[in-house]
Amino acid sequence: MADKSRMHLAFDRFETALRGFEVAVSHAKDAGKRRQVLEDEKRMLLEDRSRLAEELDEVKARANRLDKANSQVSVRLGAAMDNIKTILGSA
Repeated sequence: MADKSRMHLAFDRFETALRGFEVAVSHAKDAGKRRQVLEDEKRMLLEDRSRLAEELDEVKARANRLDKANSQVSVRLGAAMDNIKTILGSA
């Protein structure tokens, strides 16, 4: 009878250890899934960052072109105004 009791205790300890192992495996699987989700989000954020950086470069280049065009138009308008003043002054 003592052997059965010892066997029962050993079996109970084994079942407890097995349940603990199953819980640990489940946690490891969940952690792996969470890690995959985080890696996917990181990849998407890096892609977005890259796309936004390209768009920013394009916008900066366009702003520079517009600034140059604005300067050229300002010079031409100034020259045209001077010509008009000269024509009106001599008339």
